[in-house]
Amino acid sequence: MKYTKFRIQKFKGISDATVHLSPQGNNVFTLIGLNESGKTSILEAISAFKPDRDYDNLVGKIPSSEAHTTFIPKPFQSNFTDKTTITATIELSEADLDKLIRNVEQKHKVILEKKSIPNPIQISRVYKFEDSEFKGSNYLISMTPRAKAGGERKYRDMEFPHAIWHAVADGFTSELPNILYFPTFLFSLPSRIILNPSEPETNTNRIYRKILDDVAASLPNSLNIQKHVVERIIGKVSKTEKSSGVPTVVLGNNRQLQAAAALNDISVHISETVFDEWQKVLGSNVSGRELSLQPGIEIATDSSPQVFVQFMMKDGAHSYDISERSLGFRWFFSFLLFTLYRSIGATQGQTLFLLDEPASNLHARAQAQLLESFPKIASGGNALIYSTHSHYMVEPSWLEQTSIISNSAIERAEAANSGPLKKSNPTEISATRYRRFVGENPDKITYFLPVLDQLDYAPSRLELTHPSMLVEGKGDYAILEYVKKVVLEIGDEVRIVPTRGATGMDDLIGLFLGWGVRFCICLDADKEGKAAKARYIKEWGLDPQKVFTFYDIDNCLDGQSIEGLLDDGDIARMTSFYGNPEKLTKEMKRMYFSELLARKEKIEISHDLSDRVRLIVDRASAELGANPKDLAMD
Repeated sequence: MKYTKFRIQKFKGISDATVHLSPQGNNVFTLIGLNESGKTSILEAISAFKPDRDYDNLVGKIPSSEAHTTFIPKPFQSNFTDKTTITATIELSEADLDKLIRNVEQKHKVILEKKSIPNPIQISRVYKFEDSEFKGSNYLISMTPRAKAGGERKYRDMEFPHAIWHAVADGFTSELPNILYFPTFLFSLPSRIILNPSEPETNTNRIYRKILDDVAASLPNSLNIQKHVVERIIGKVSKTEKSSGVPTVVLGNNRQLQAAAALNDISVHISETVFDEWQKVLGSNVSGRELSLQPGIEIATDSSPQVFVQFMMKDGAHSYDISERSLGFRWFFSFLLFTLYRSIGATQGQTLFLLDEPASNLHARAQAQLLESFPKIASGGNALIYSTHSHYMVEPSWLEQTSIISNSAIERAEAANSGPLKKSNPTEISATRYRRFVGENPDKITYFLPVLDQLDYAPSRLELTHPSMLVEGKGDYAILEYVKKVVLEIGDEVRIVPTRGATGMDDLIGLFLGWGVRFCICLDADKEGKAAKARYIKEWGLDPQKVFTFYDIDNCLDGQSIEGLLDDGDIARMTSFYGNPEKLTKEMKRMYFSELLARKEKIEISHDLSDRVRLIVDRASAELGANPKDLAMD
């Protein structure tokens, strides 16, 4: 099963918003918006569709009845008698559907009519309130499965509340993919983890202590942190030590040596598990790295001694406190801990990961590395939604899988900043697919500019701008970028920039000329492209060699648009991919290459297509002073 859409109604500041998880691409989806735009509310609502009680307890969420009252829309908090609804659209594979039918048939000795089982199906999670008090929640499913007993000839409708209806509904809800929400604070790795904390315990300490508990319990020779570590250490603290306030521990006798052995077993297990996954996700060499848990005692005169541990890492001949390592290292380490251990349920079945502002405090390079790891995290049937307000955390090839999150209350407040507001603006959070968002911003000069505007991005005077090749639109970009980056494995020293059509490049040309950016223009070889070429050369005084059409690359392409680069074999593969429709539209062709680019999936393409794209890249590289041989990626 996989989620393809979430509709959120009457949840906090959301009146009615829909988040699309399609096209699937690499199963990574981006929510872009400024602070206070509502990104967190969107993620919290999706999490509420299938809440994980163990996880809620782990991160210290408030009790359910009280927590659910926070769902009430802000304008109606004083008196809300209504429902908060999160509706998921779920798509089943043939294997999922066959399994559901088989289980129901075996349990109830009936035969289900397969076509009567809706696929995709919409399932709603409803939270009911009266006078702003939470009254309960349940799933709602609209369906009428049909079934017959072994000796019957005709199928009969099995409507609610028939036992067969309930069996089919249970089959759906019991197999829903996990949803795990990671708030920002989860990645604040503490310098010390107190193993026997006094109340109240911080959320962060509870999380990491529980992880250590679960690691200890999962060992072949199961351990208990309290019994095998804490009690062995505290039992040897003398009265003199207790009054001195010295945070130290000396493991010298048998019981303390046993505690050290227990911590060593836990350390080895974490080292092997985390670093193995680290290598898979990041592809980096982690040989020679080991983790260890260094114990200590914190003694205060007014409380019992507290045993703590610190994560230390041995890297070659040197040892470091992990809390002293880079923010990027700590983020990855924390994330892998959370996703590897059962304390938050992340290892059972398919999972939708929700990451709220991941790596928001990391430097640009660490953010880029994190971004590259997301497709691997979302592999194996998983999916990942992350929110961001950083342009470094936006991957251009994923924009088809991106939603823009806006809060009209913020926009109205900004518009009215000339004087004090007489009353507060009602919060109205919306989610708009990026493709539609671009269509609603026709004045933007590139396909990427709306997202930069949404993030209030302004380039620094010290920021280097890359040599670029302007192309007519997102269809040209998808095909050229996919073949260049994935098939030919050519890097980004010359970047492909989609604009708003053959005649819509003037503003960007002026901008690049003003900034002194090296650029060239690649146009279709149709009538419009040839006319645009002549006009740009004449009106802007551009070097004729830096403005070219597909005809200038290959005279066989005279009169052709981007689709002319494809041959019959490429068309046949796309036709098969879409189930052999009568006609392939331009949109279908663009989406085909957009999804391949997002997944970085290398497939067979024609020699004509790869050779022509290489010629285009060679031409751009030559005009911009770059050697294409130097552009190959490592």
